[in-house]
Amino acid sequence: GNLPLSRYELKEFRSLKVPSNYHIELREDNHFYSIPWQLRGKRIMLVYTQSTVEVYHQNMRVAFHQRERKRGYTTLKEHMPPQHRFYAELSPEEVVSQGGKIGEEVKVLIEKILRYSSTRQRHQALRSCLGIIDLSRHYDKERLNRACRRALEFHVFSYKAVRNILEKGLDRLKEEPLSSKSYPVHSNIRGGSYFK
Repeated sequence: GNLPLSRYELKEFRSLKVPSNYHIELREDNHFYSIPWQLRGKRIMLVYTQSTVEVYHQNMRVAFHQRERKRGYTTLKEHMPPQHRFYAELSPEEVVSQGGKIGEEVKVLIEKILRYSSTRQRHQALRSCLGIIDLSRHYDKERLNRACRRALEFHVFSYKAVRNILEKGLDRLKEEPLSSKSYPVHSNIRGGSYFK
């Protein structure tokens, strides 16, 4: 009998439940592969060889990837829900330059948010950045920049932080606490605890 030309590749099988981020992990390589987002929460069969990774749901193949031997993520655009696809098409550079139009502090904060997010959290990070840019519709540029500077000082790199600072008016507080010399001390001056 003639030997097959290509070496038969041993197939490994693994049954998995699809997590909410619609990426399943091939543990050996510490690598995550996307599958159609509609299958979140469903059980799938992972079938992999030395060179390929396939995913089956109810005996139908729903995803096919080349196997990657390094830790990380492989995401196919067609597997993403529409809102993630929108973020995938946004280049981080565009978002940074949009922030730069508002001001330097906004830009720096956006760069930090993007720098500290892994590829896996990229759309999360972009959403945060777009949220910050969006705040410029409700607050003037000067306040938004001050709020971003505050967030940078506190080392909190997120949209929520900036929004909280603006809502609580923390961007309006003077940087320096009043020195005790700046007003005469009367016994009826209420302590700081009064304002908490």
